[in-house]
Amino acid sequence: MTRTWWLVVALSVGVLAMTAKRALESYWWRTDTGLPNEPGPDAVANLERLRAFVETYFPGARVISAHRSHAVNEAVGGADNSYHLRGLAVDLAPAAGETLEVMTAYANTLKRSGKLVEVIPYKDGHLHIAMKG
Repeated sequence: MTRTWWLVVALSVGVLAMTAKRALESYWWRTDTGLPNEPGPDAVANLERLRAFVETYFPGARVISAHRSHAVNEAVGGADNSYHLRGLAVDLAPAAGETLEVMTAYANTLKRSGKLVEVIPYKDGHLHIAMKG
C-alpha cells in the first residue's frame, strides 16, 4: 500500500510539473530565432514566480520575451549576464489602454520597494523588468 501511494504521489508531481511547464511554454520561452530555448528546472521555477508577478502587477500586459538560452540571448544581442538567462526577466508590451510611461512609472515604484531589480523602457514601446533570483 505504501509503495503504491508513493508511486501515485510521484506520478502526480511529475504530471503537475509537466502541466505547469506546458502552460508556461506557450509564451514564456518561445523564440523566433529557431534556436533551442528550453529552460532548466531552476529557470522554470523562476518563470513561474515571474508569471505570477506579471499577472498580479501588470495584468493584461503582453509578454514579448522571457527566458532565453545562451544561444538565443547572443542572437538577439542580450547582455552576457542577462536576467533572461535564468528566467528572471520579462519584456512586456503595455496592456490595451495603458502607456509605456505609466507602466514604467509603476515598475519603478515596484523597484524602489525591492520587488524588482531592473526596469528598462525601450523606444520600441516595450518594458524590460527583472526580479531578484
